Amino acid sequence: MARFELSLIAGLALLALVPAVLWFAGEKQAWGVFQLERLIRQDQPIDPELMRTTVARAAELNQALLPGAHLHSHALLATRLATQEDIEPAERLELRQNALVSLERALTREPADTFAWARLAHLRHGFAGPSAEVVAALRLSIYTAPTKPSLLNWRLSLATANRDFWDENFTQLVHAQILHSWRVRPHALVAAVVEADLVPLAREVLLAQDSNNLPTFDNLLDRHQR
Repeated sequence: MARFELSLIAGLALLALVPAVLWFAGEKQAWGVFQLERLIRQDQPIDPELMRTTVARAAELNQALLPGAHLHSHALLATRLATQEDIEPAERLELRQNALVSLERALTREPADTFAWARLAHLRHGFAGPSAEVVAALRLSIYTAPTKPSLLNWRLSLATANRDFWDENFTQLVHAQILHSWRVRPHALVAAVVEADLVPLAREVLLAQDSNNLPTFDNLLDRHQR
């Protein structure tokens, strides 16, 4: 019996290692993809052919069953490639369509990635304009990380561009984003709501939360508009 129990424990331990091994395998194969992403973040010039090759590699990784951060790389790289000047209209359209499909597939496997939901909302808006589908992706970006500082004002901007598709629930989510942004960086919120034409809504939300917010908000607004 003791030998059986030891064998069972060993088997379970090996099974527990499988996800880690698969994750490591995926990240190892995605090294070139990550290197290109780093160059993009640094705004470095990139050879178009290298971009095409890496996009194809990222697509292969996306279709594999290996977990890891590379799941969202294909959509990011394909979208970037679509912005290159030498891309033909037909290829540009195909790249954007593939990026959408790729990101949606990746999110079925890692649905808690708030940045991926935000990117999906951005892609949908860029591809087909304002829609309920854009709002749906934004909603999930908010649900997965409602207080993510780097996304708060960005969400407000994209939400405003899709305002015709807000429902009551999403409206409340936008109100909460305004309050979160106000607590984190009031100056940045003021700049964001001015750009997004959300000043009346921001004043309404801040007043409802605490009337003492308004003098500070109006002062920051006045300084921003000088």
